[in-house]
Amino acid sequence: MTTMPCNAGGLKRLWGNTRAVAMTEFALVLPLLIMMFAISVECGRIYNAYRSLGQAANSIGRELAQFPEYDKRARDYAPPLAAALLPGGTTENFNLQVTGLRRNGSGFTQNFTHTLLGTDPGIPWSGTVDPANYDQSEPVIHIAATYTYRPIFASLLPVGPITLRRTFVTMPFFSRDYVWDDTE
Repeated sequence: MTTMPCNAGGLKRLWGNTRAVAMTEFALVLPLLIMMFAISVECGRIYNAYRSLGQAANSIGRELAQFPEYDKRARDYAPPLAAALLPGGTTENFNLQVTGLRRNGSGFTQNFTHTLLGTDPGIPWSGTVDPANYDQSEPVIHIAATYTYRPIFASLLPVGPITLRRTFVTMPFFSRDYVWDDTE
């Protein structure tokens, strides 16, 4: 039986070569650095999208509250405003729903619900509006908005689309009644 001699001199040369050791360490650490960079970029983008979603919902809610006869004006105003405020400049992944409420007794009466953009965002007003904060017969406007965020580093990070949700509750200016006119 023949044995192969151990080349101890070669191992000593490899360990003595600091460039090779540094390159090996860098090759081991590089994927972690790339992952950390991707996570930080995605966190920043998610935060920006969430803030933009809130700003869009608030701005549209203020516009709706300012004009009680808001039906046609709101339908014309909401899409370009949302597109200007949302990431990517499009309302493709954005849903916006308006609900008119009136305080009665111990709760609210829902006067109407209309979806201005997208489909129903699925945020019920009952979980976000507290009757104790409003006087009897006071009208309330509830804006529910969702945005589907799609990560740019989806191939590196094991996450799919993330649905961001925001609500905005306000009262009509001058405490006027809030009616929705479906006529164009």
